[in-house]
Amino acid sequence: MGSSHYAQYGNTMLQRMYCENCRSWTLVIESKKQCCGNICTEESKFTKVIVPPQGNRIRLSRKVREMIKKEQDYKCYYCENVFGYYYSRGWKVYKSTIHFDHIVPFYLSCNNKKDNIVATCNLCNSIKGPKTFKNIEDLREYIQSVKQRKDILVMR
Repeated sequence: MGSSHYAQYGNTMLQRMYCENCRSWTLVIESKKQCCGNICTEESKFTKVIVPPQGNRIRLSRKVREMIKKEQDYKCYYCENVFGYYYSRGWKVYKSTIHFDHIVPFYLSCNNKKDNIVATCNLCNSIKGPKTFKNIEDLREYIQSVKQRKDILVMR
């Protein structure tokens, strides 16, 4: 089974995967690999930006940022830890910081409205990166698996 994701070219998204037979990346159109015509049954769970669309971000006002944090009870939207928690990786200990992230990524929607932005911890936001997921459960599962794989421990 190859690695599969949705590739974004500007505002167009196409399924893309690594074909083990052809040893190259290929697009998947109507469940067929374009390199060799073999059927693809693998479902993509995230998006990778190949060419970003054009658009401008704006910084949220302090009032809106505070409102978002308060609505989330000062917890990360992804891992649900209270902001300012400590975590370790290897022998180093870090304190989490607050980041603001677009639910539907800005590069897909160009939407800076409050209802599209959540407060996250820096760790979850950096793990998520520019990927998109079908639902919050898939995203949380992905973040947890990366934390486990990289031996990141949250200190409670």
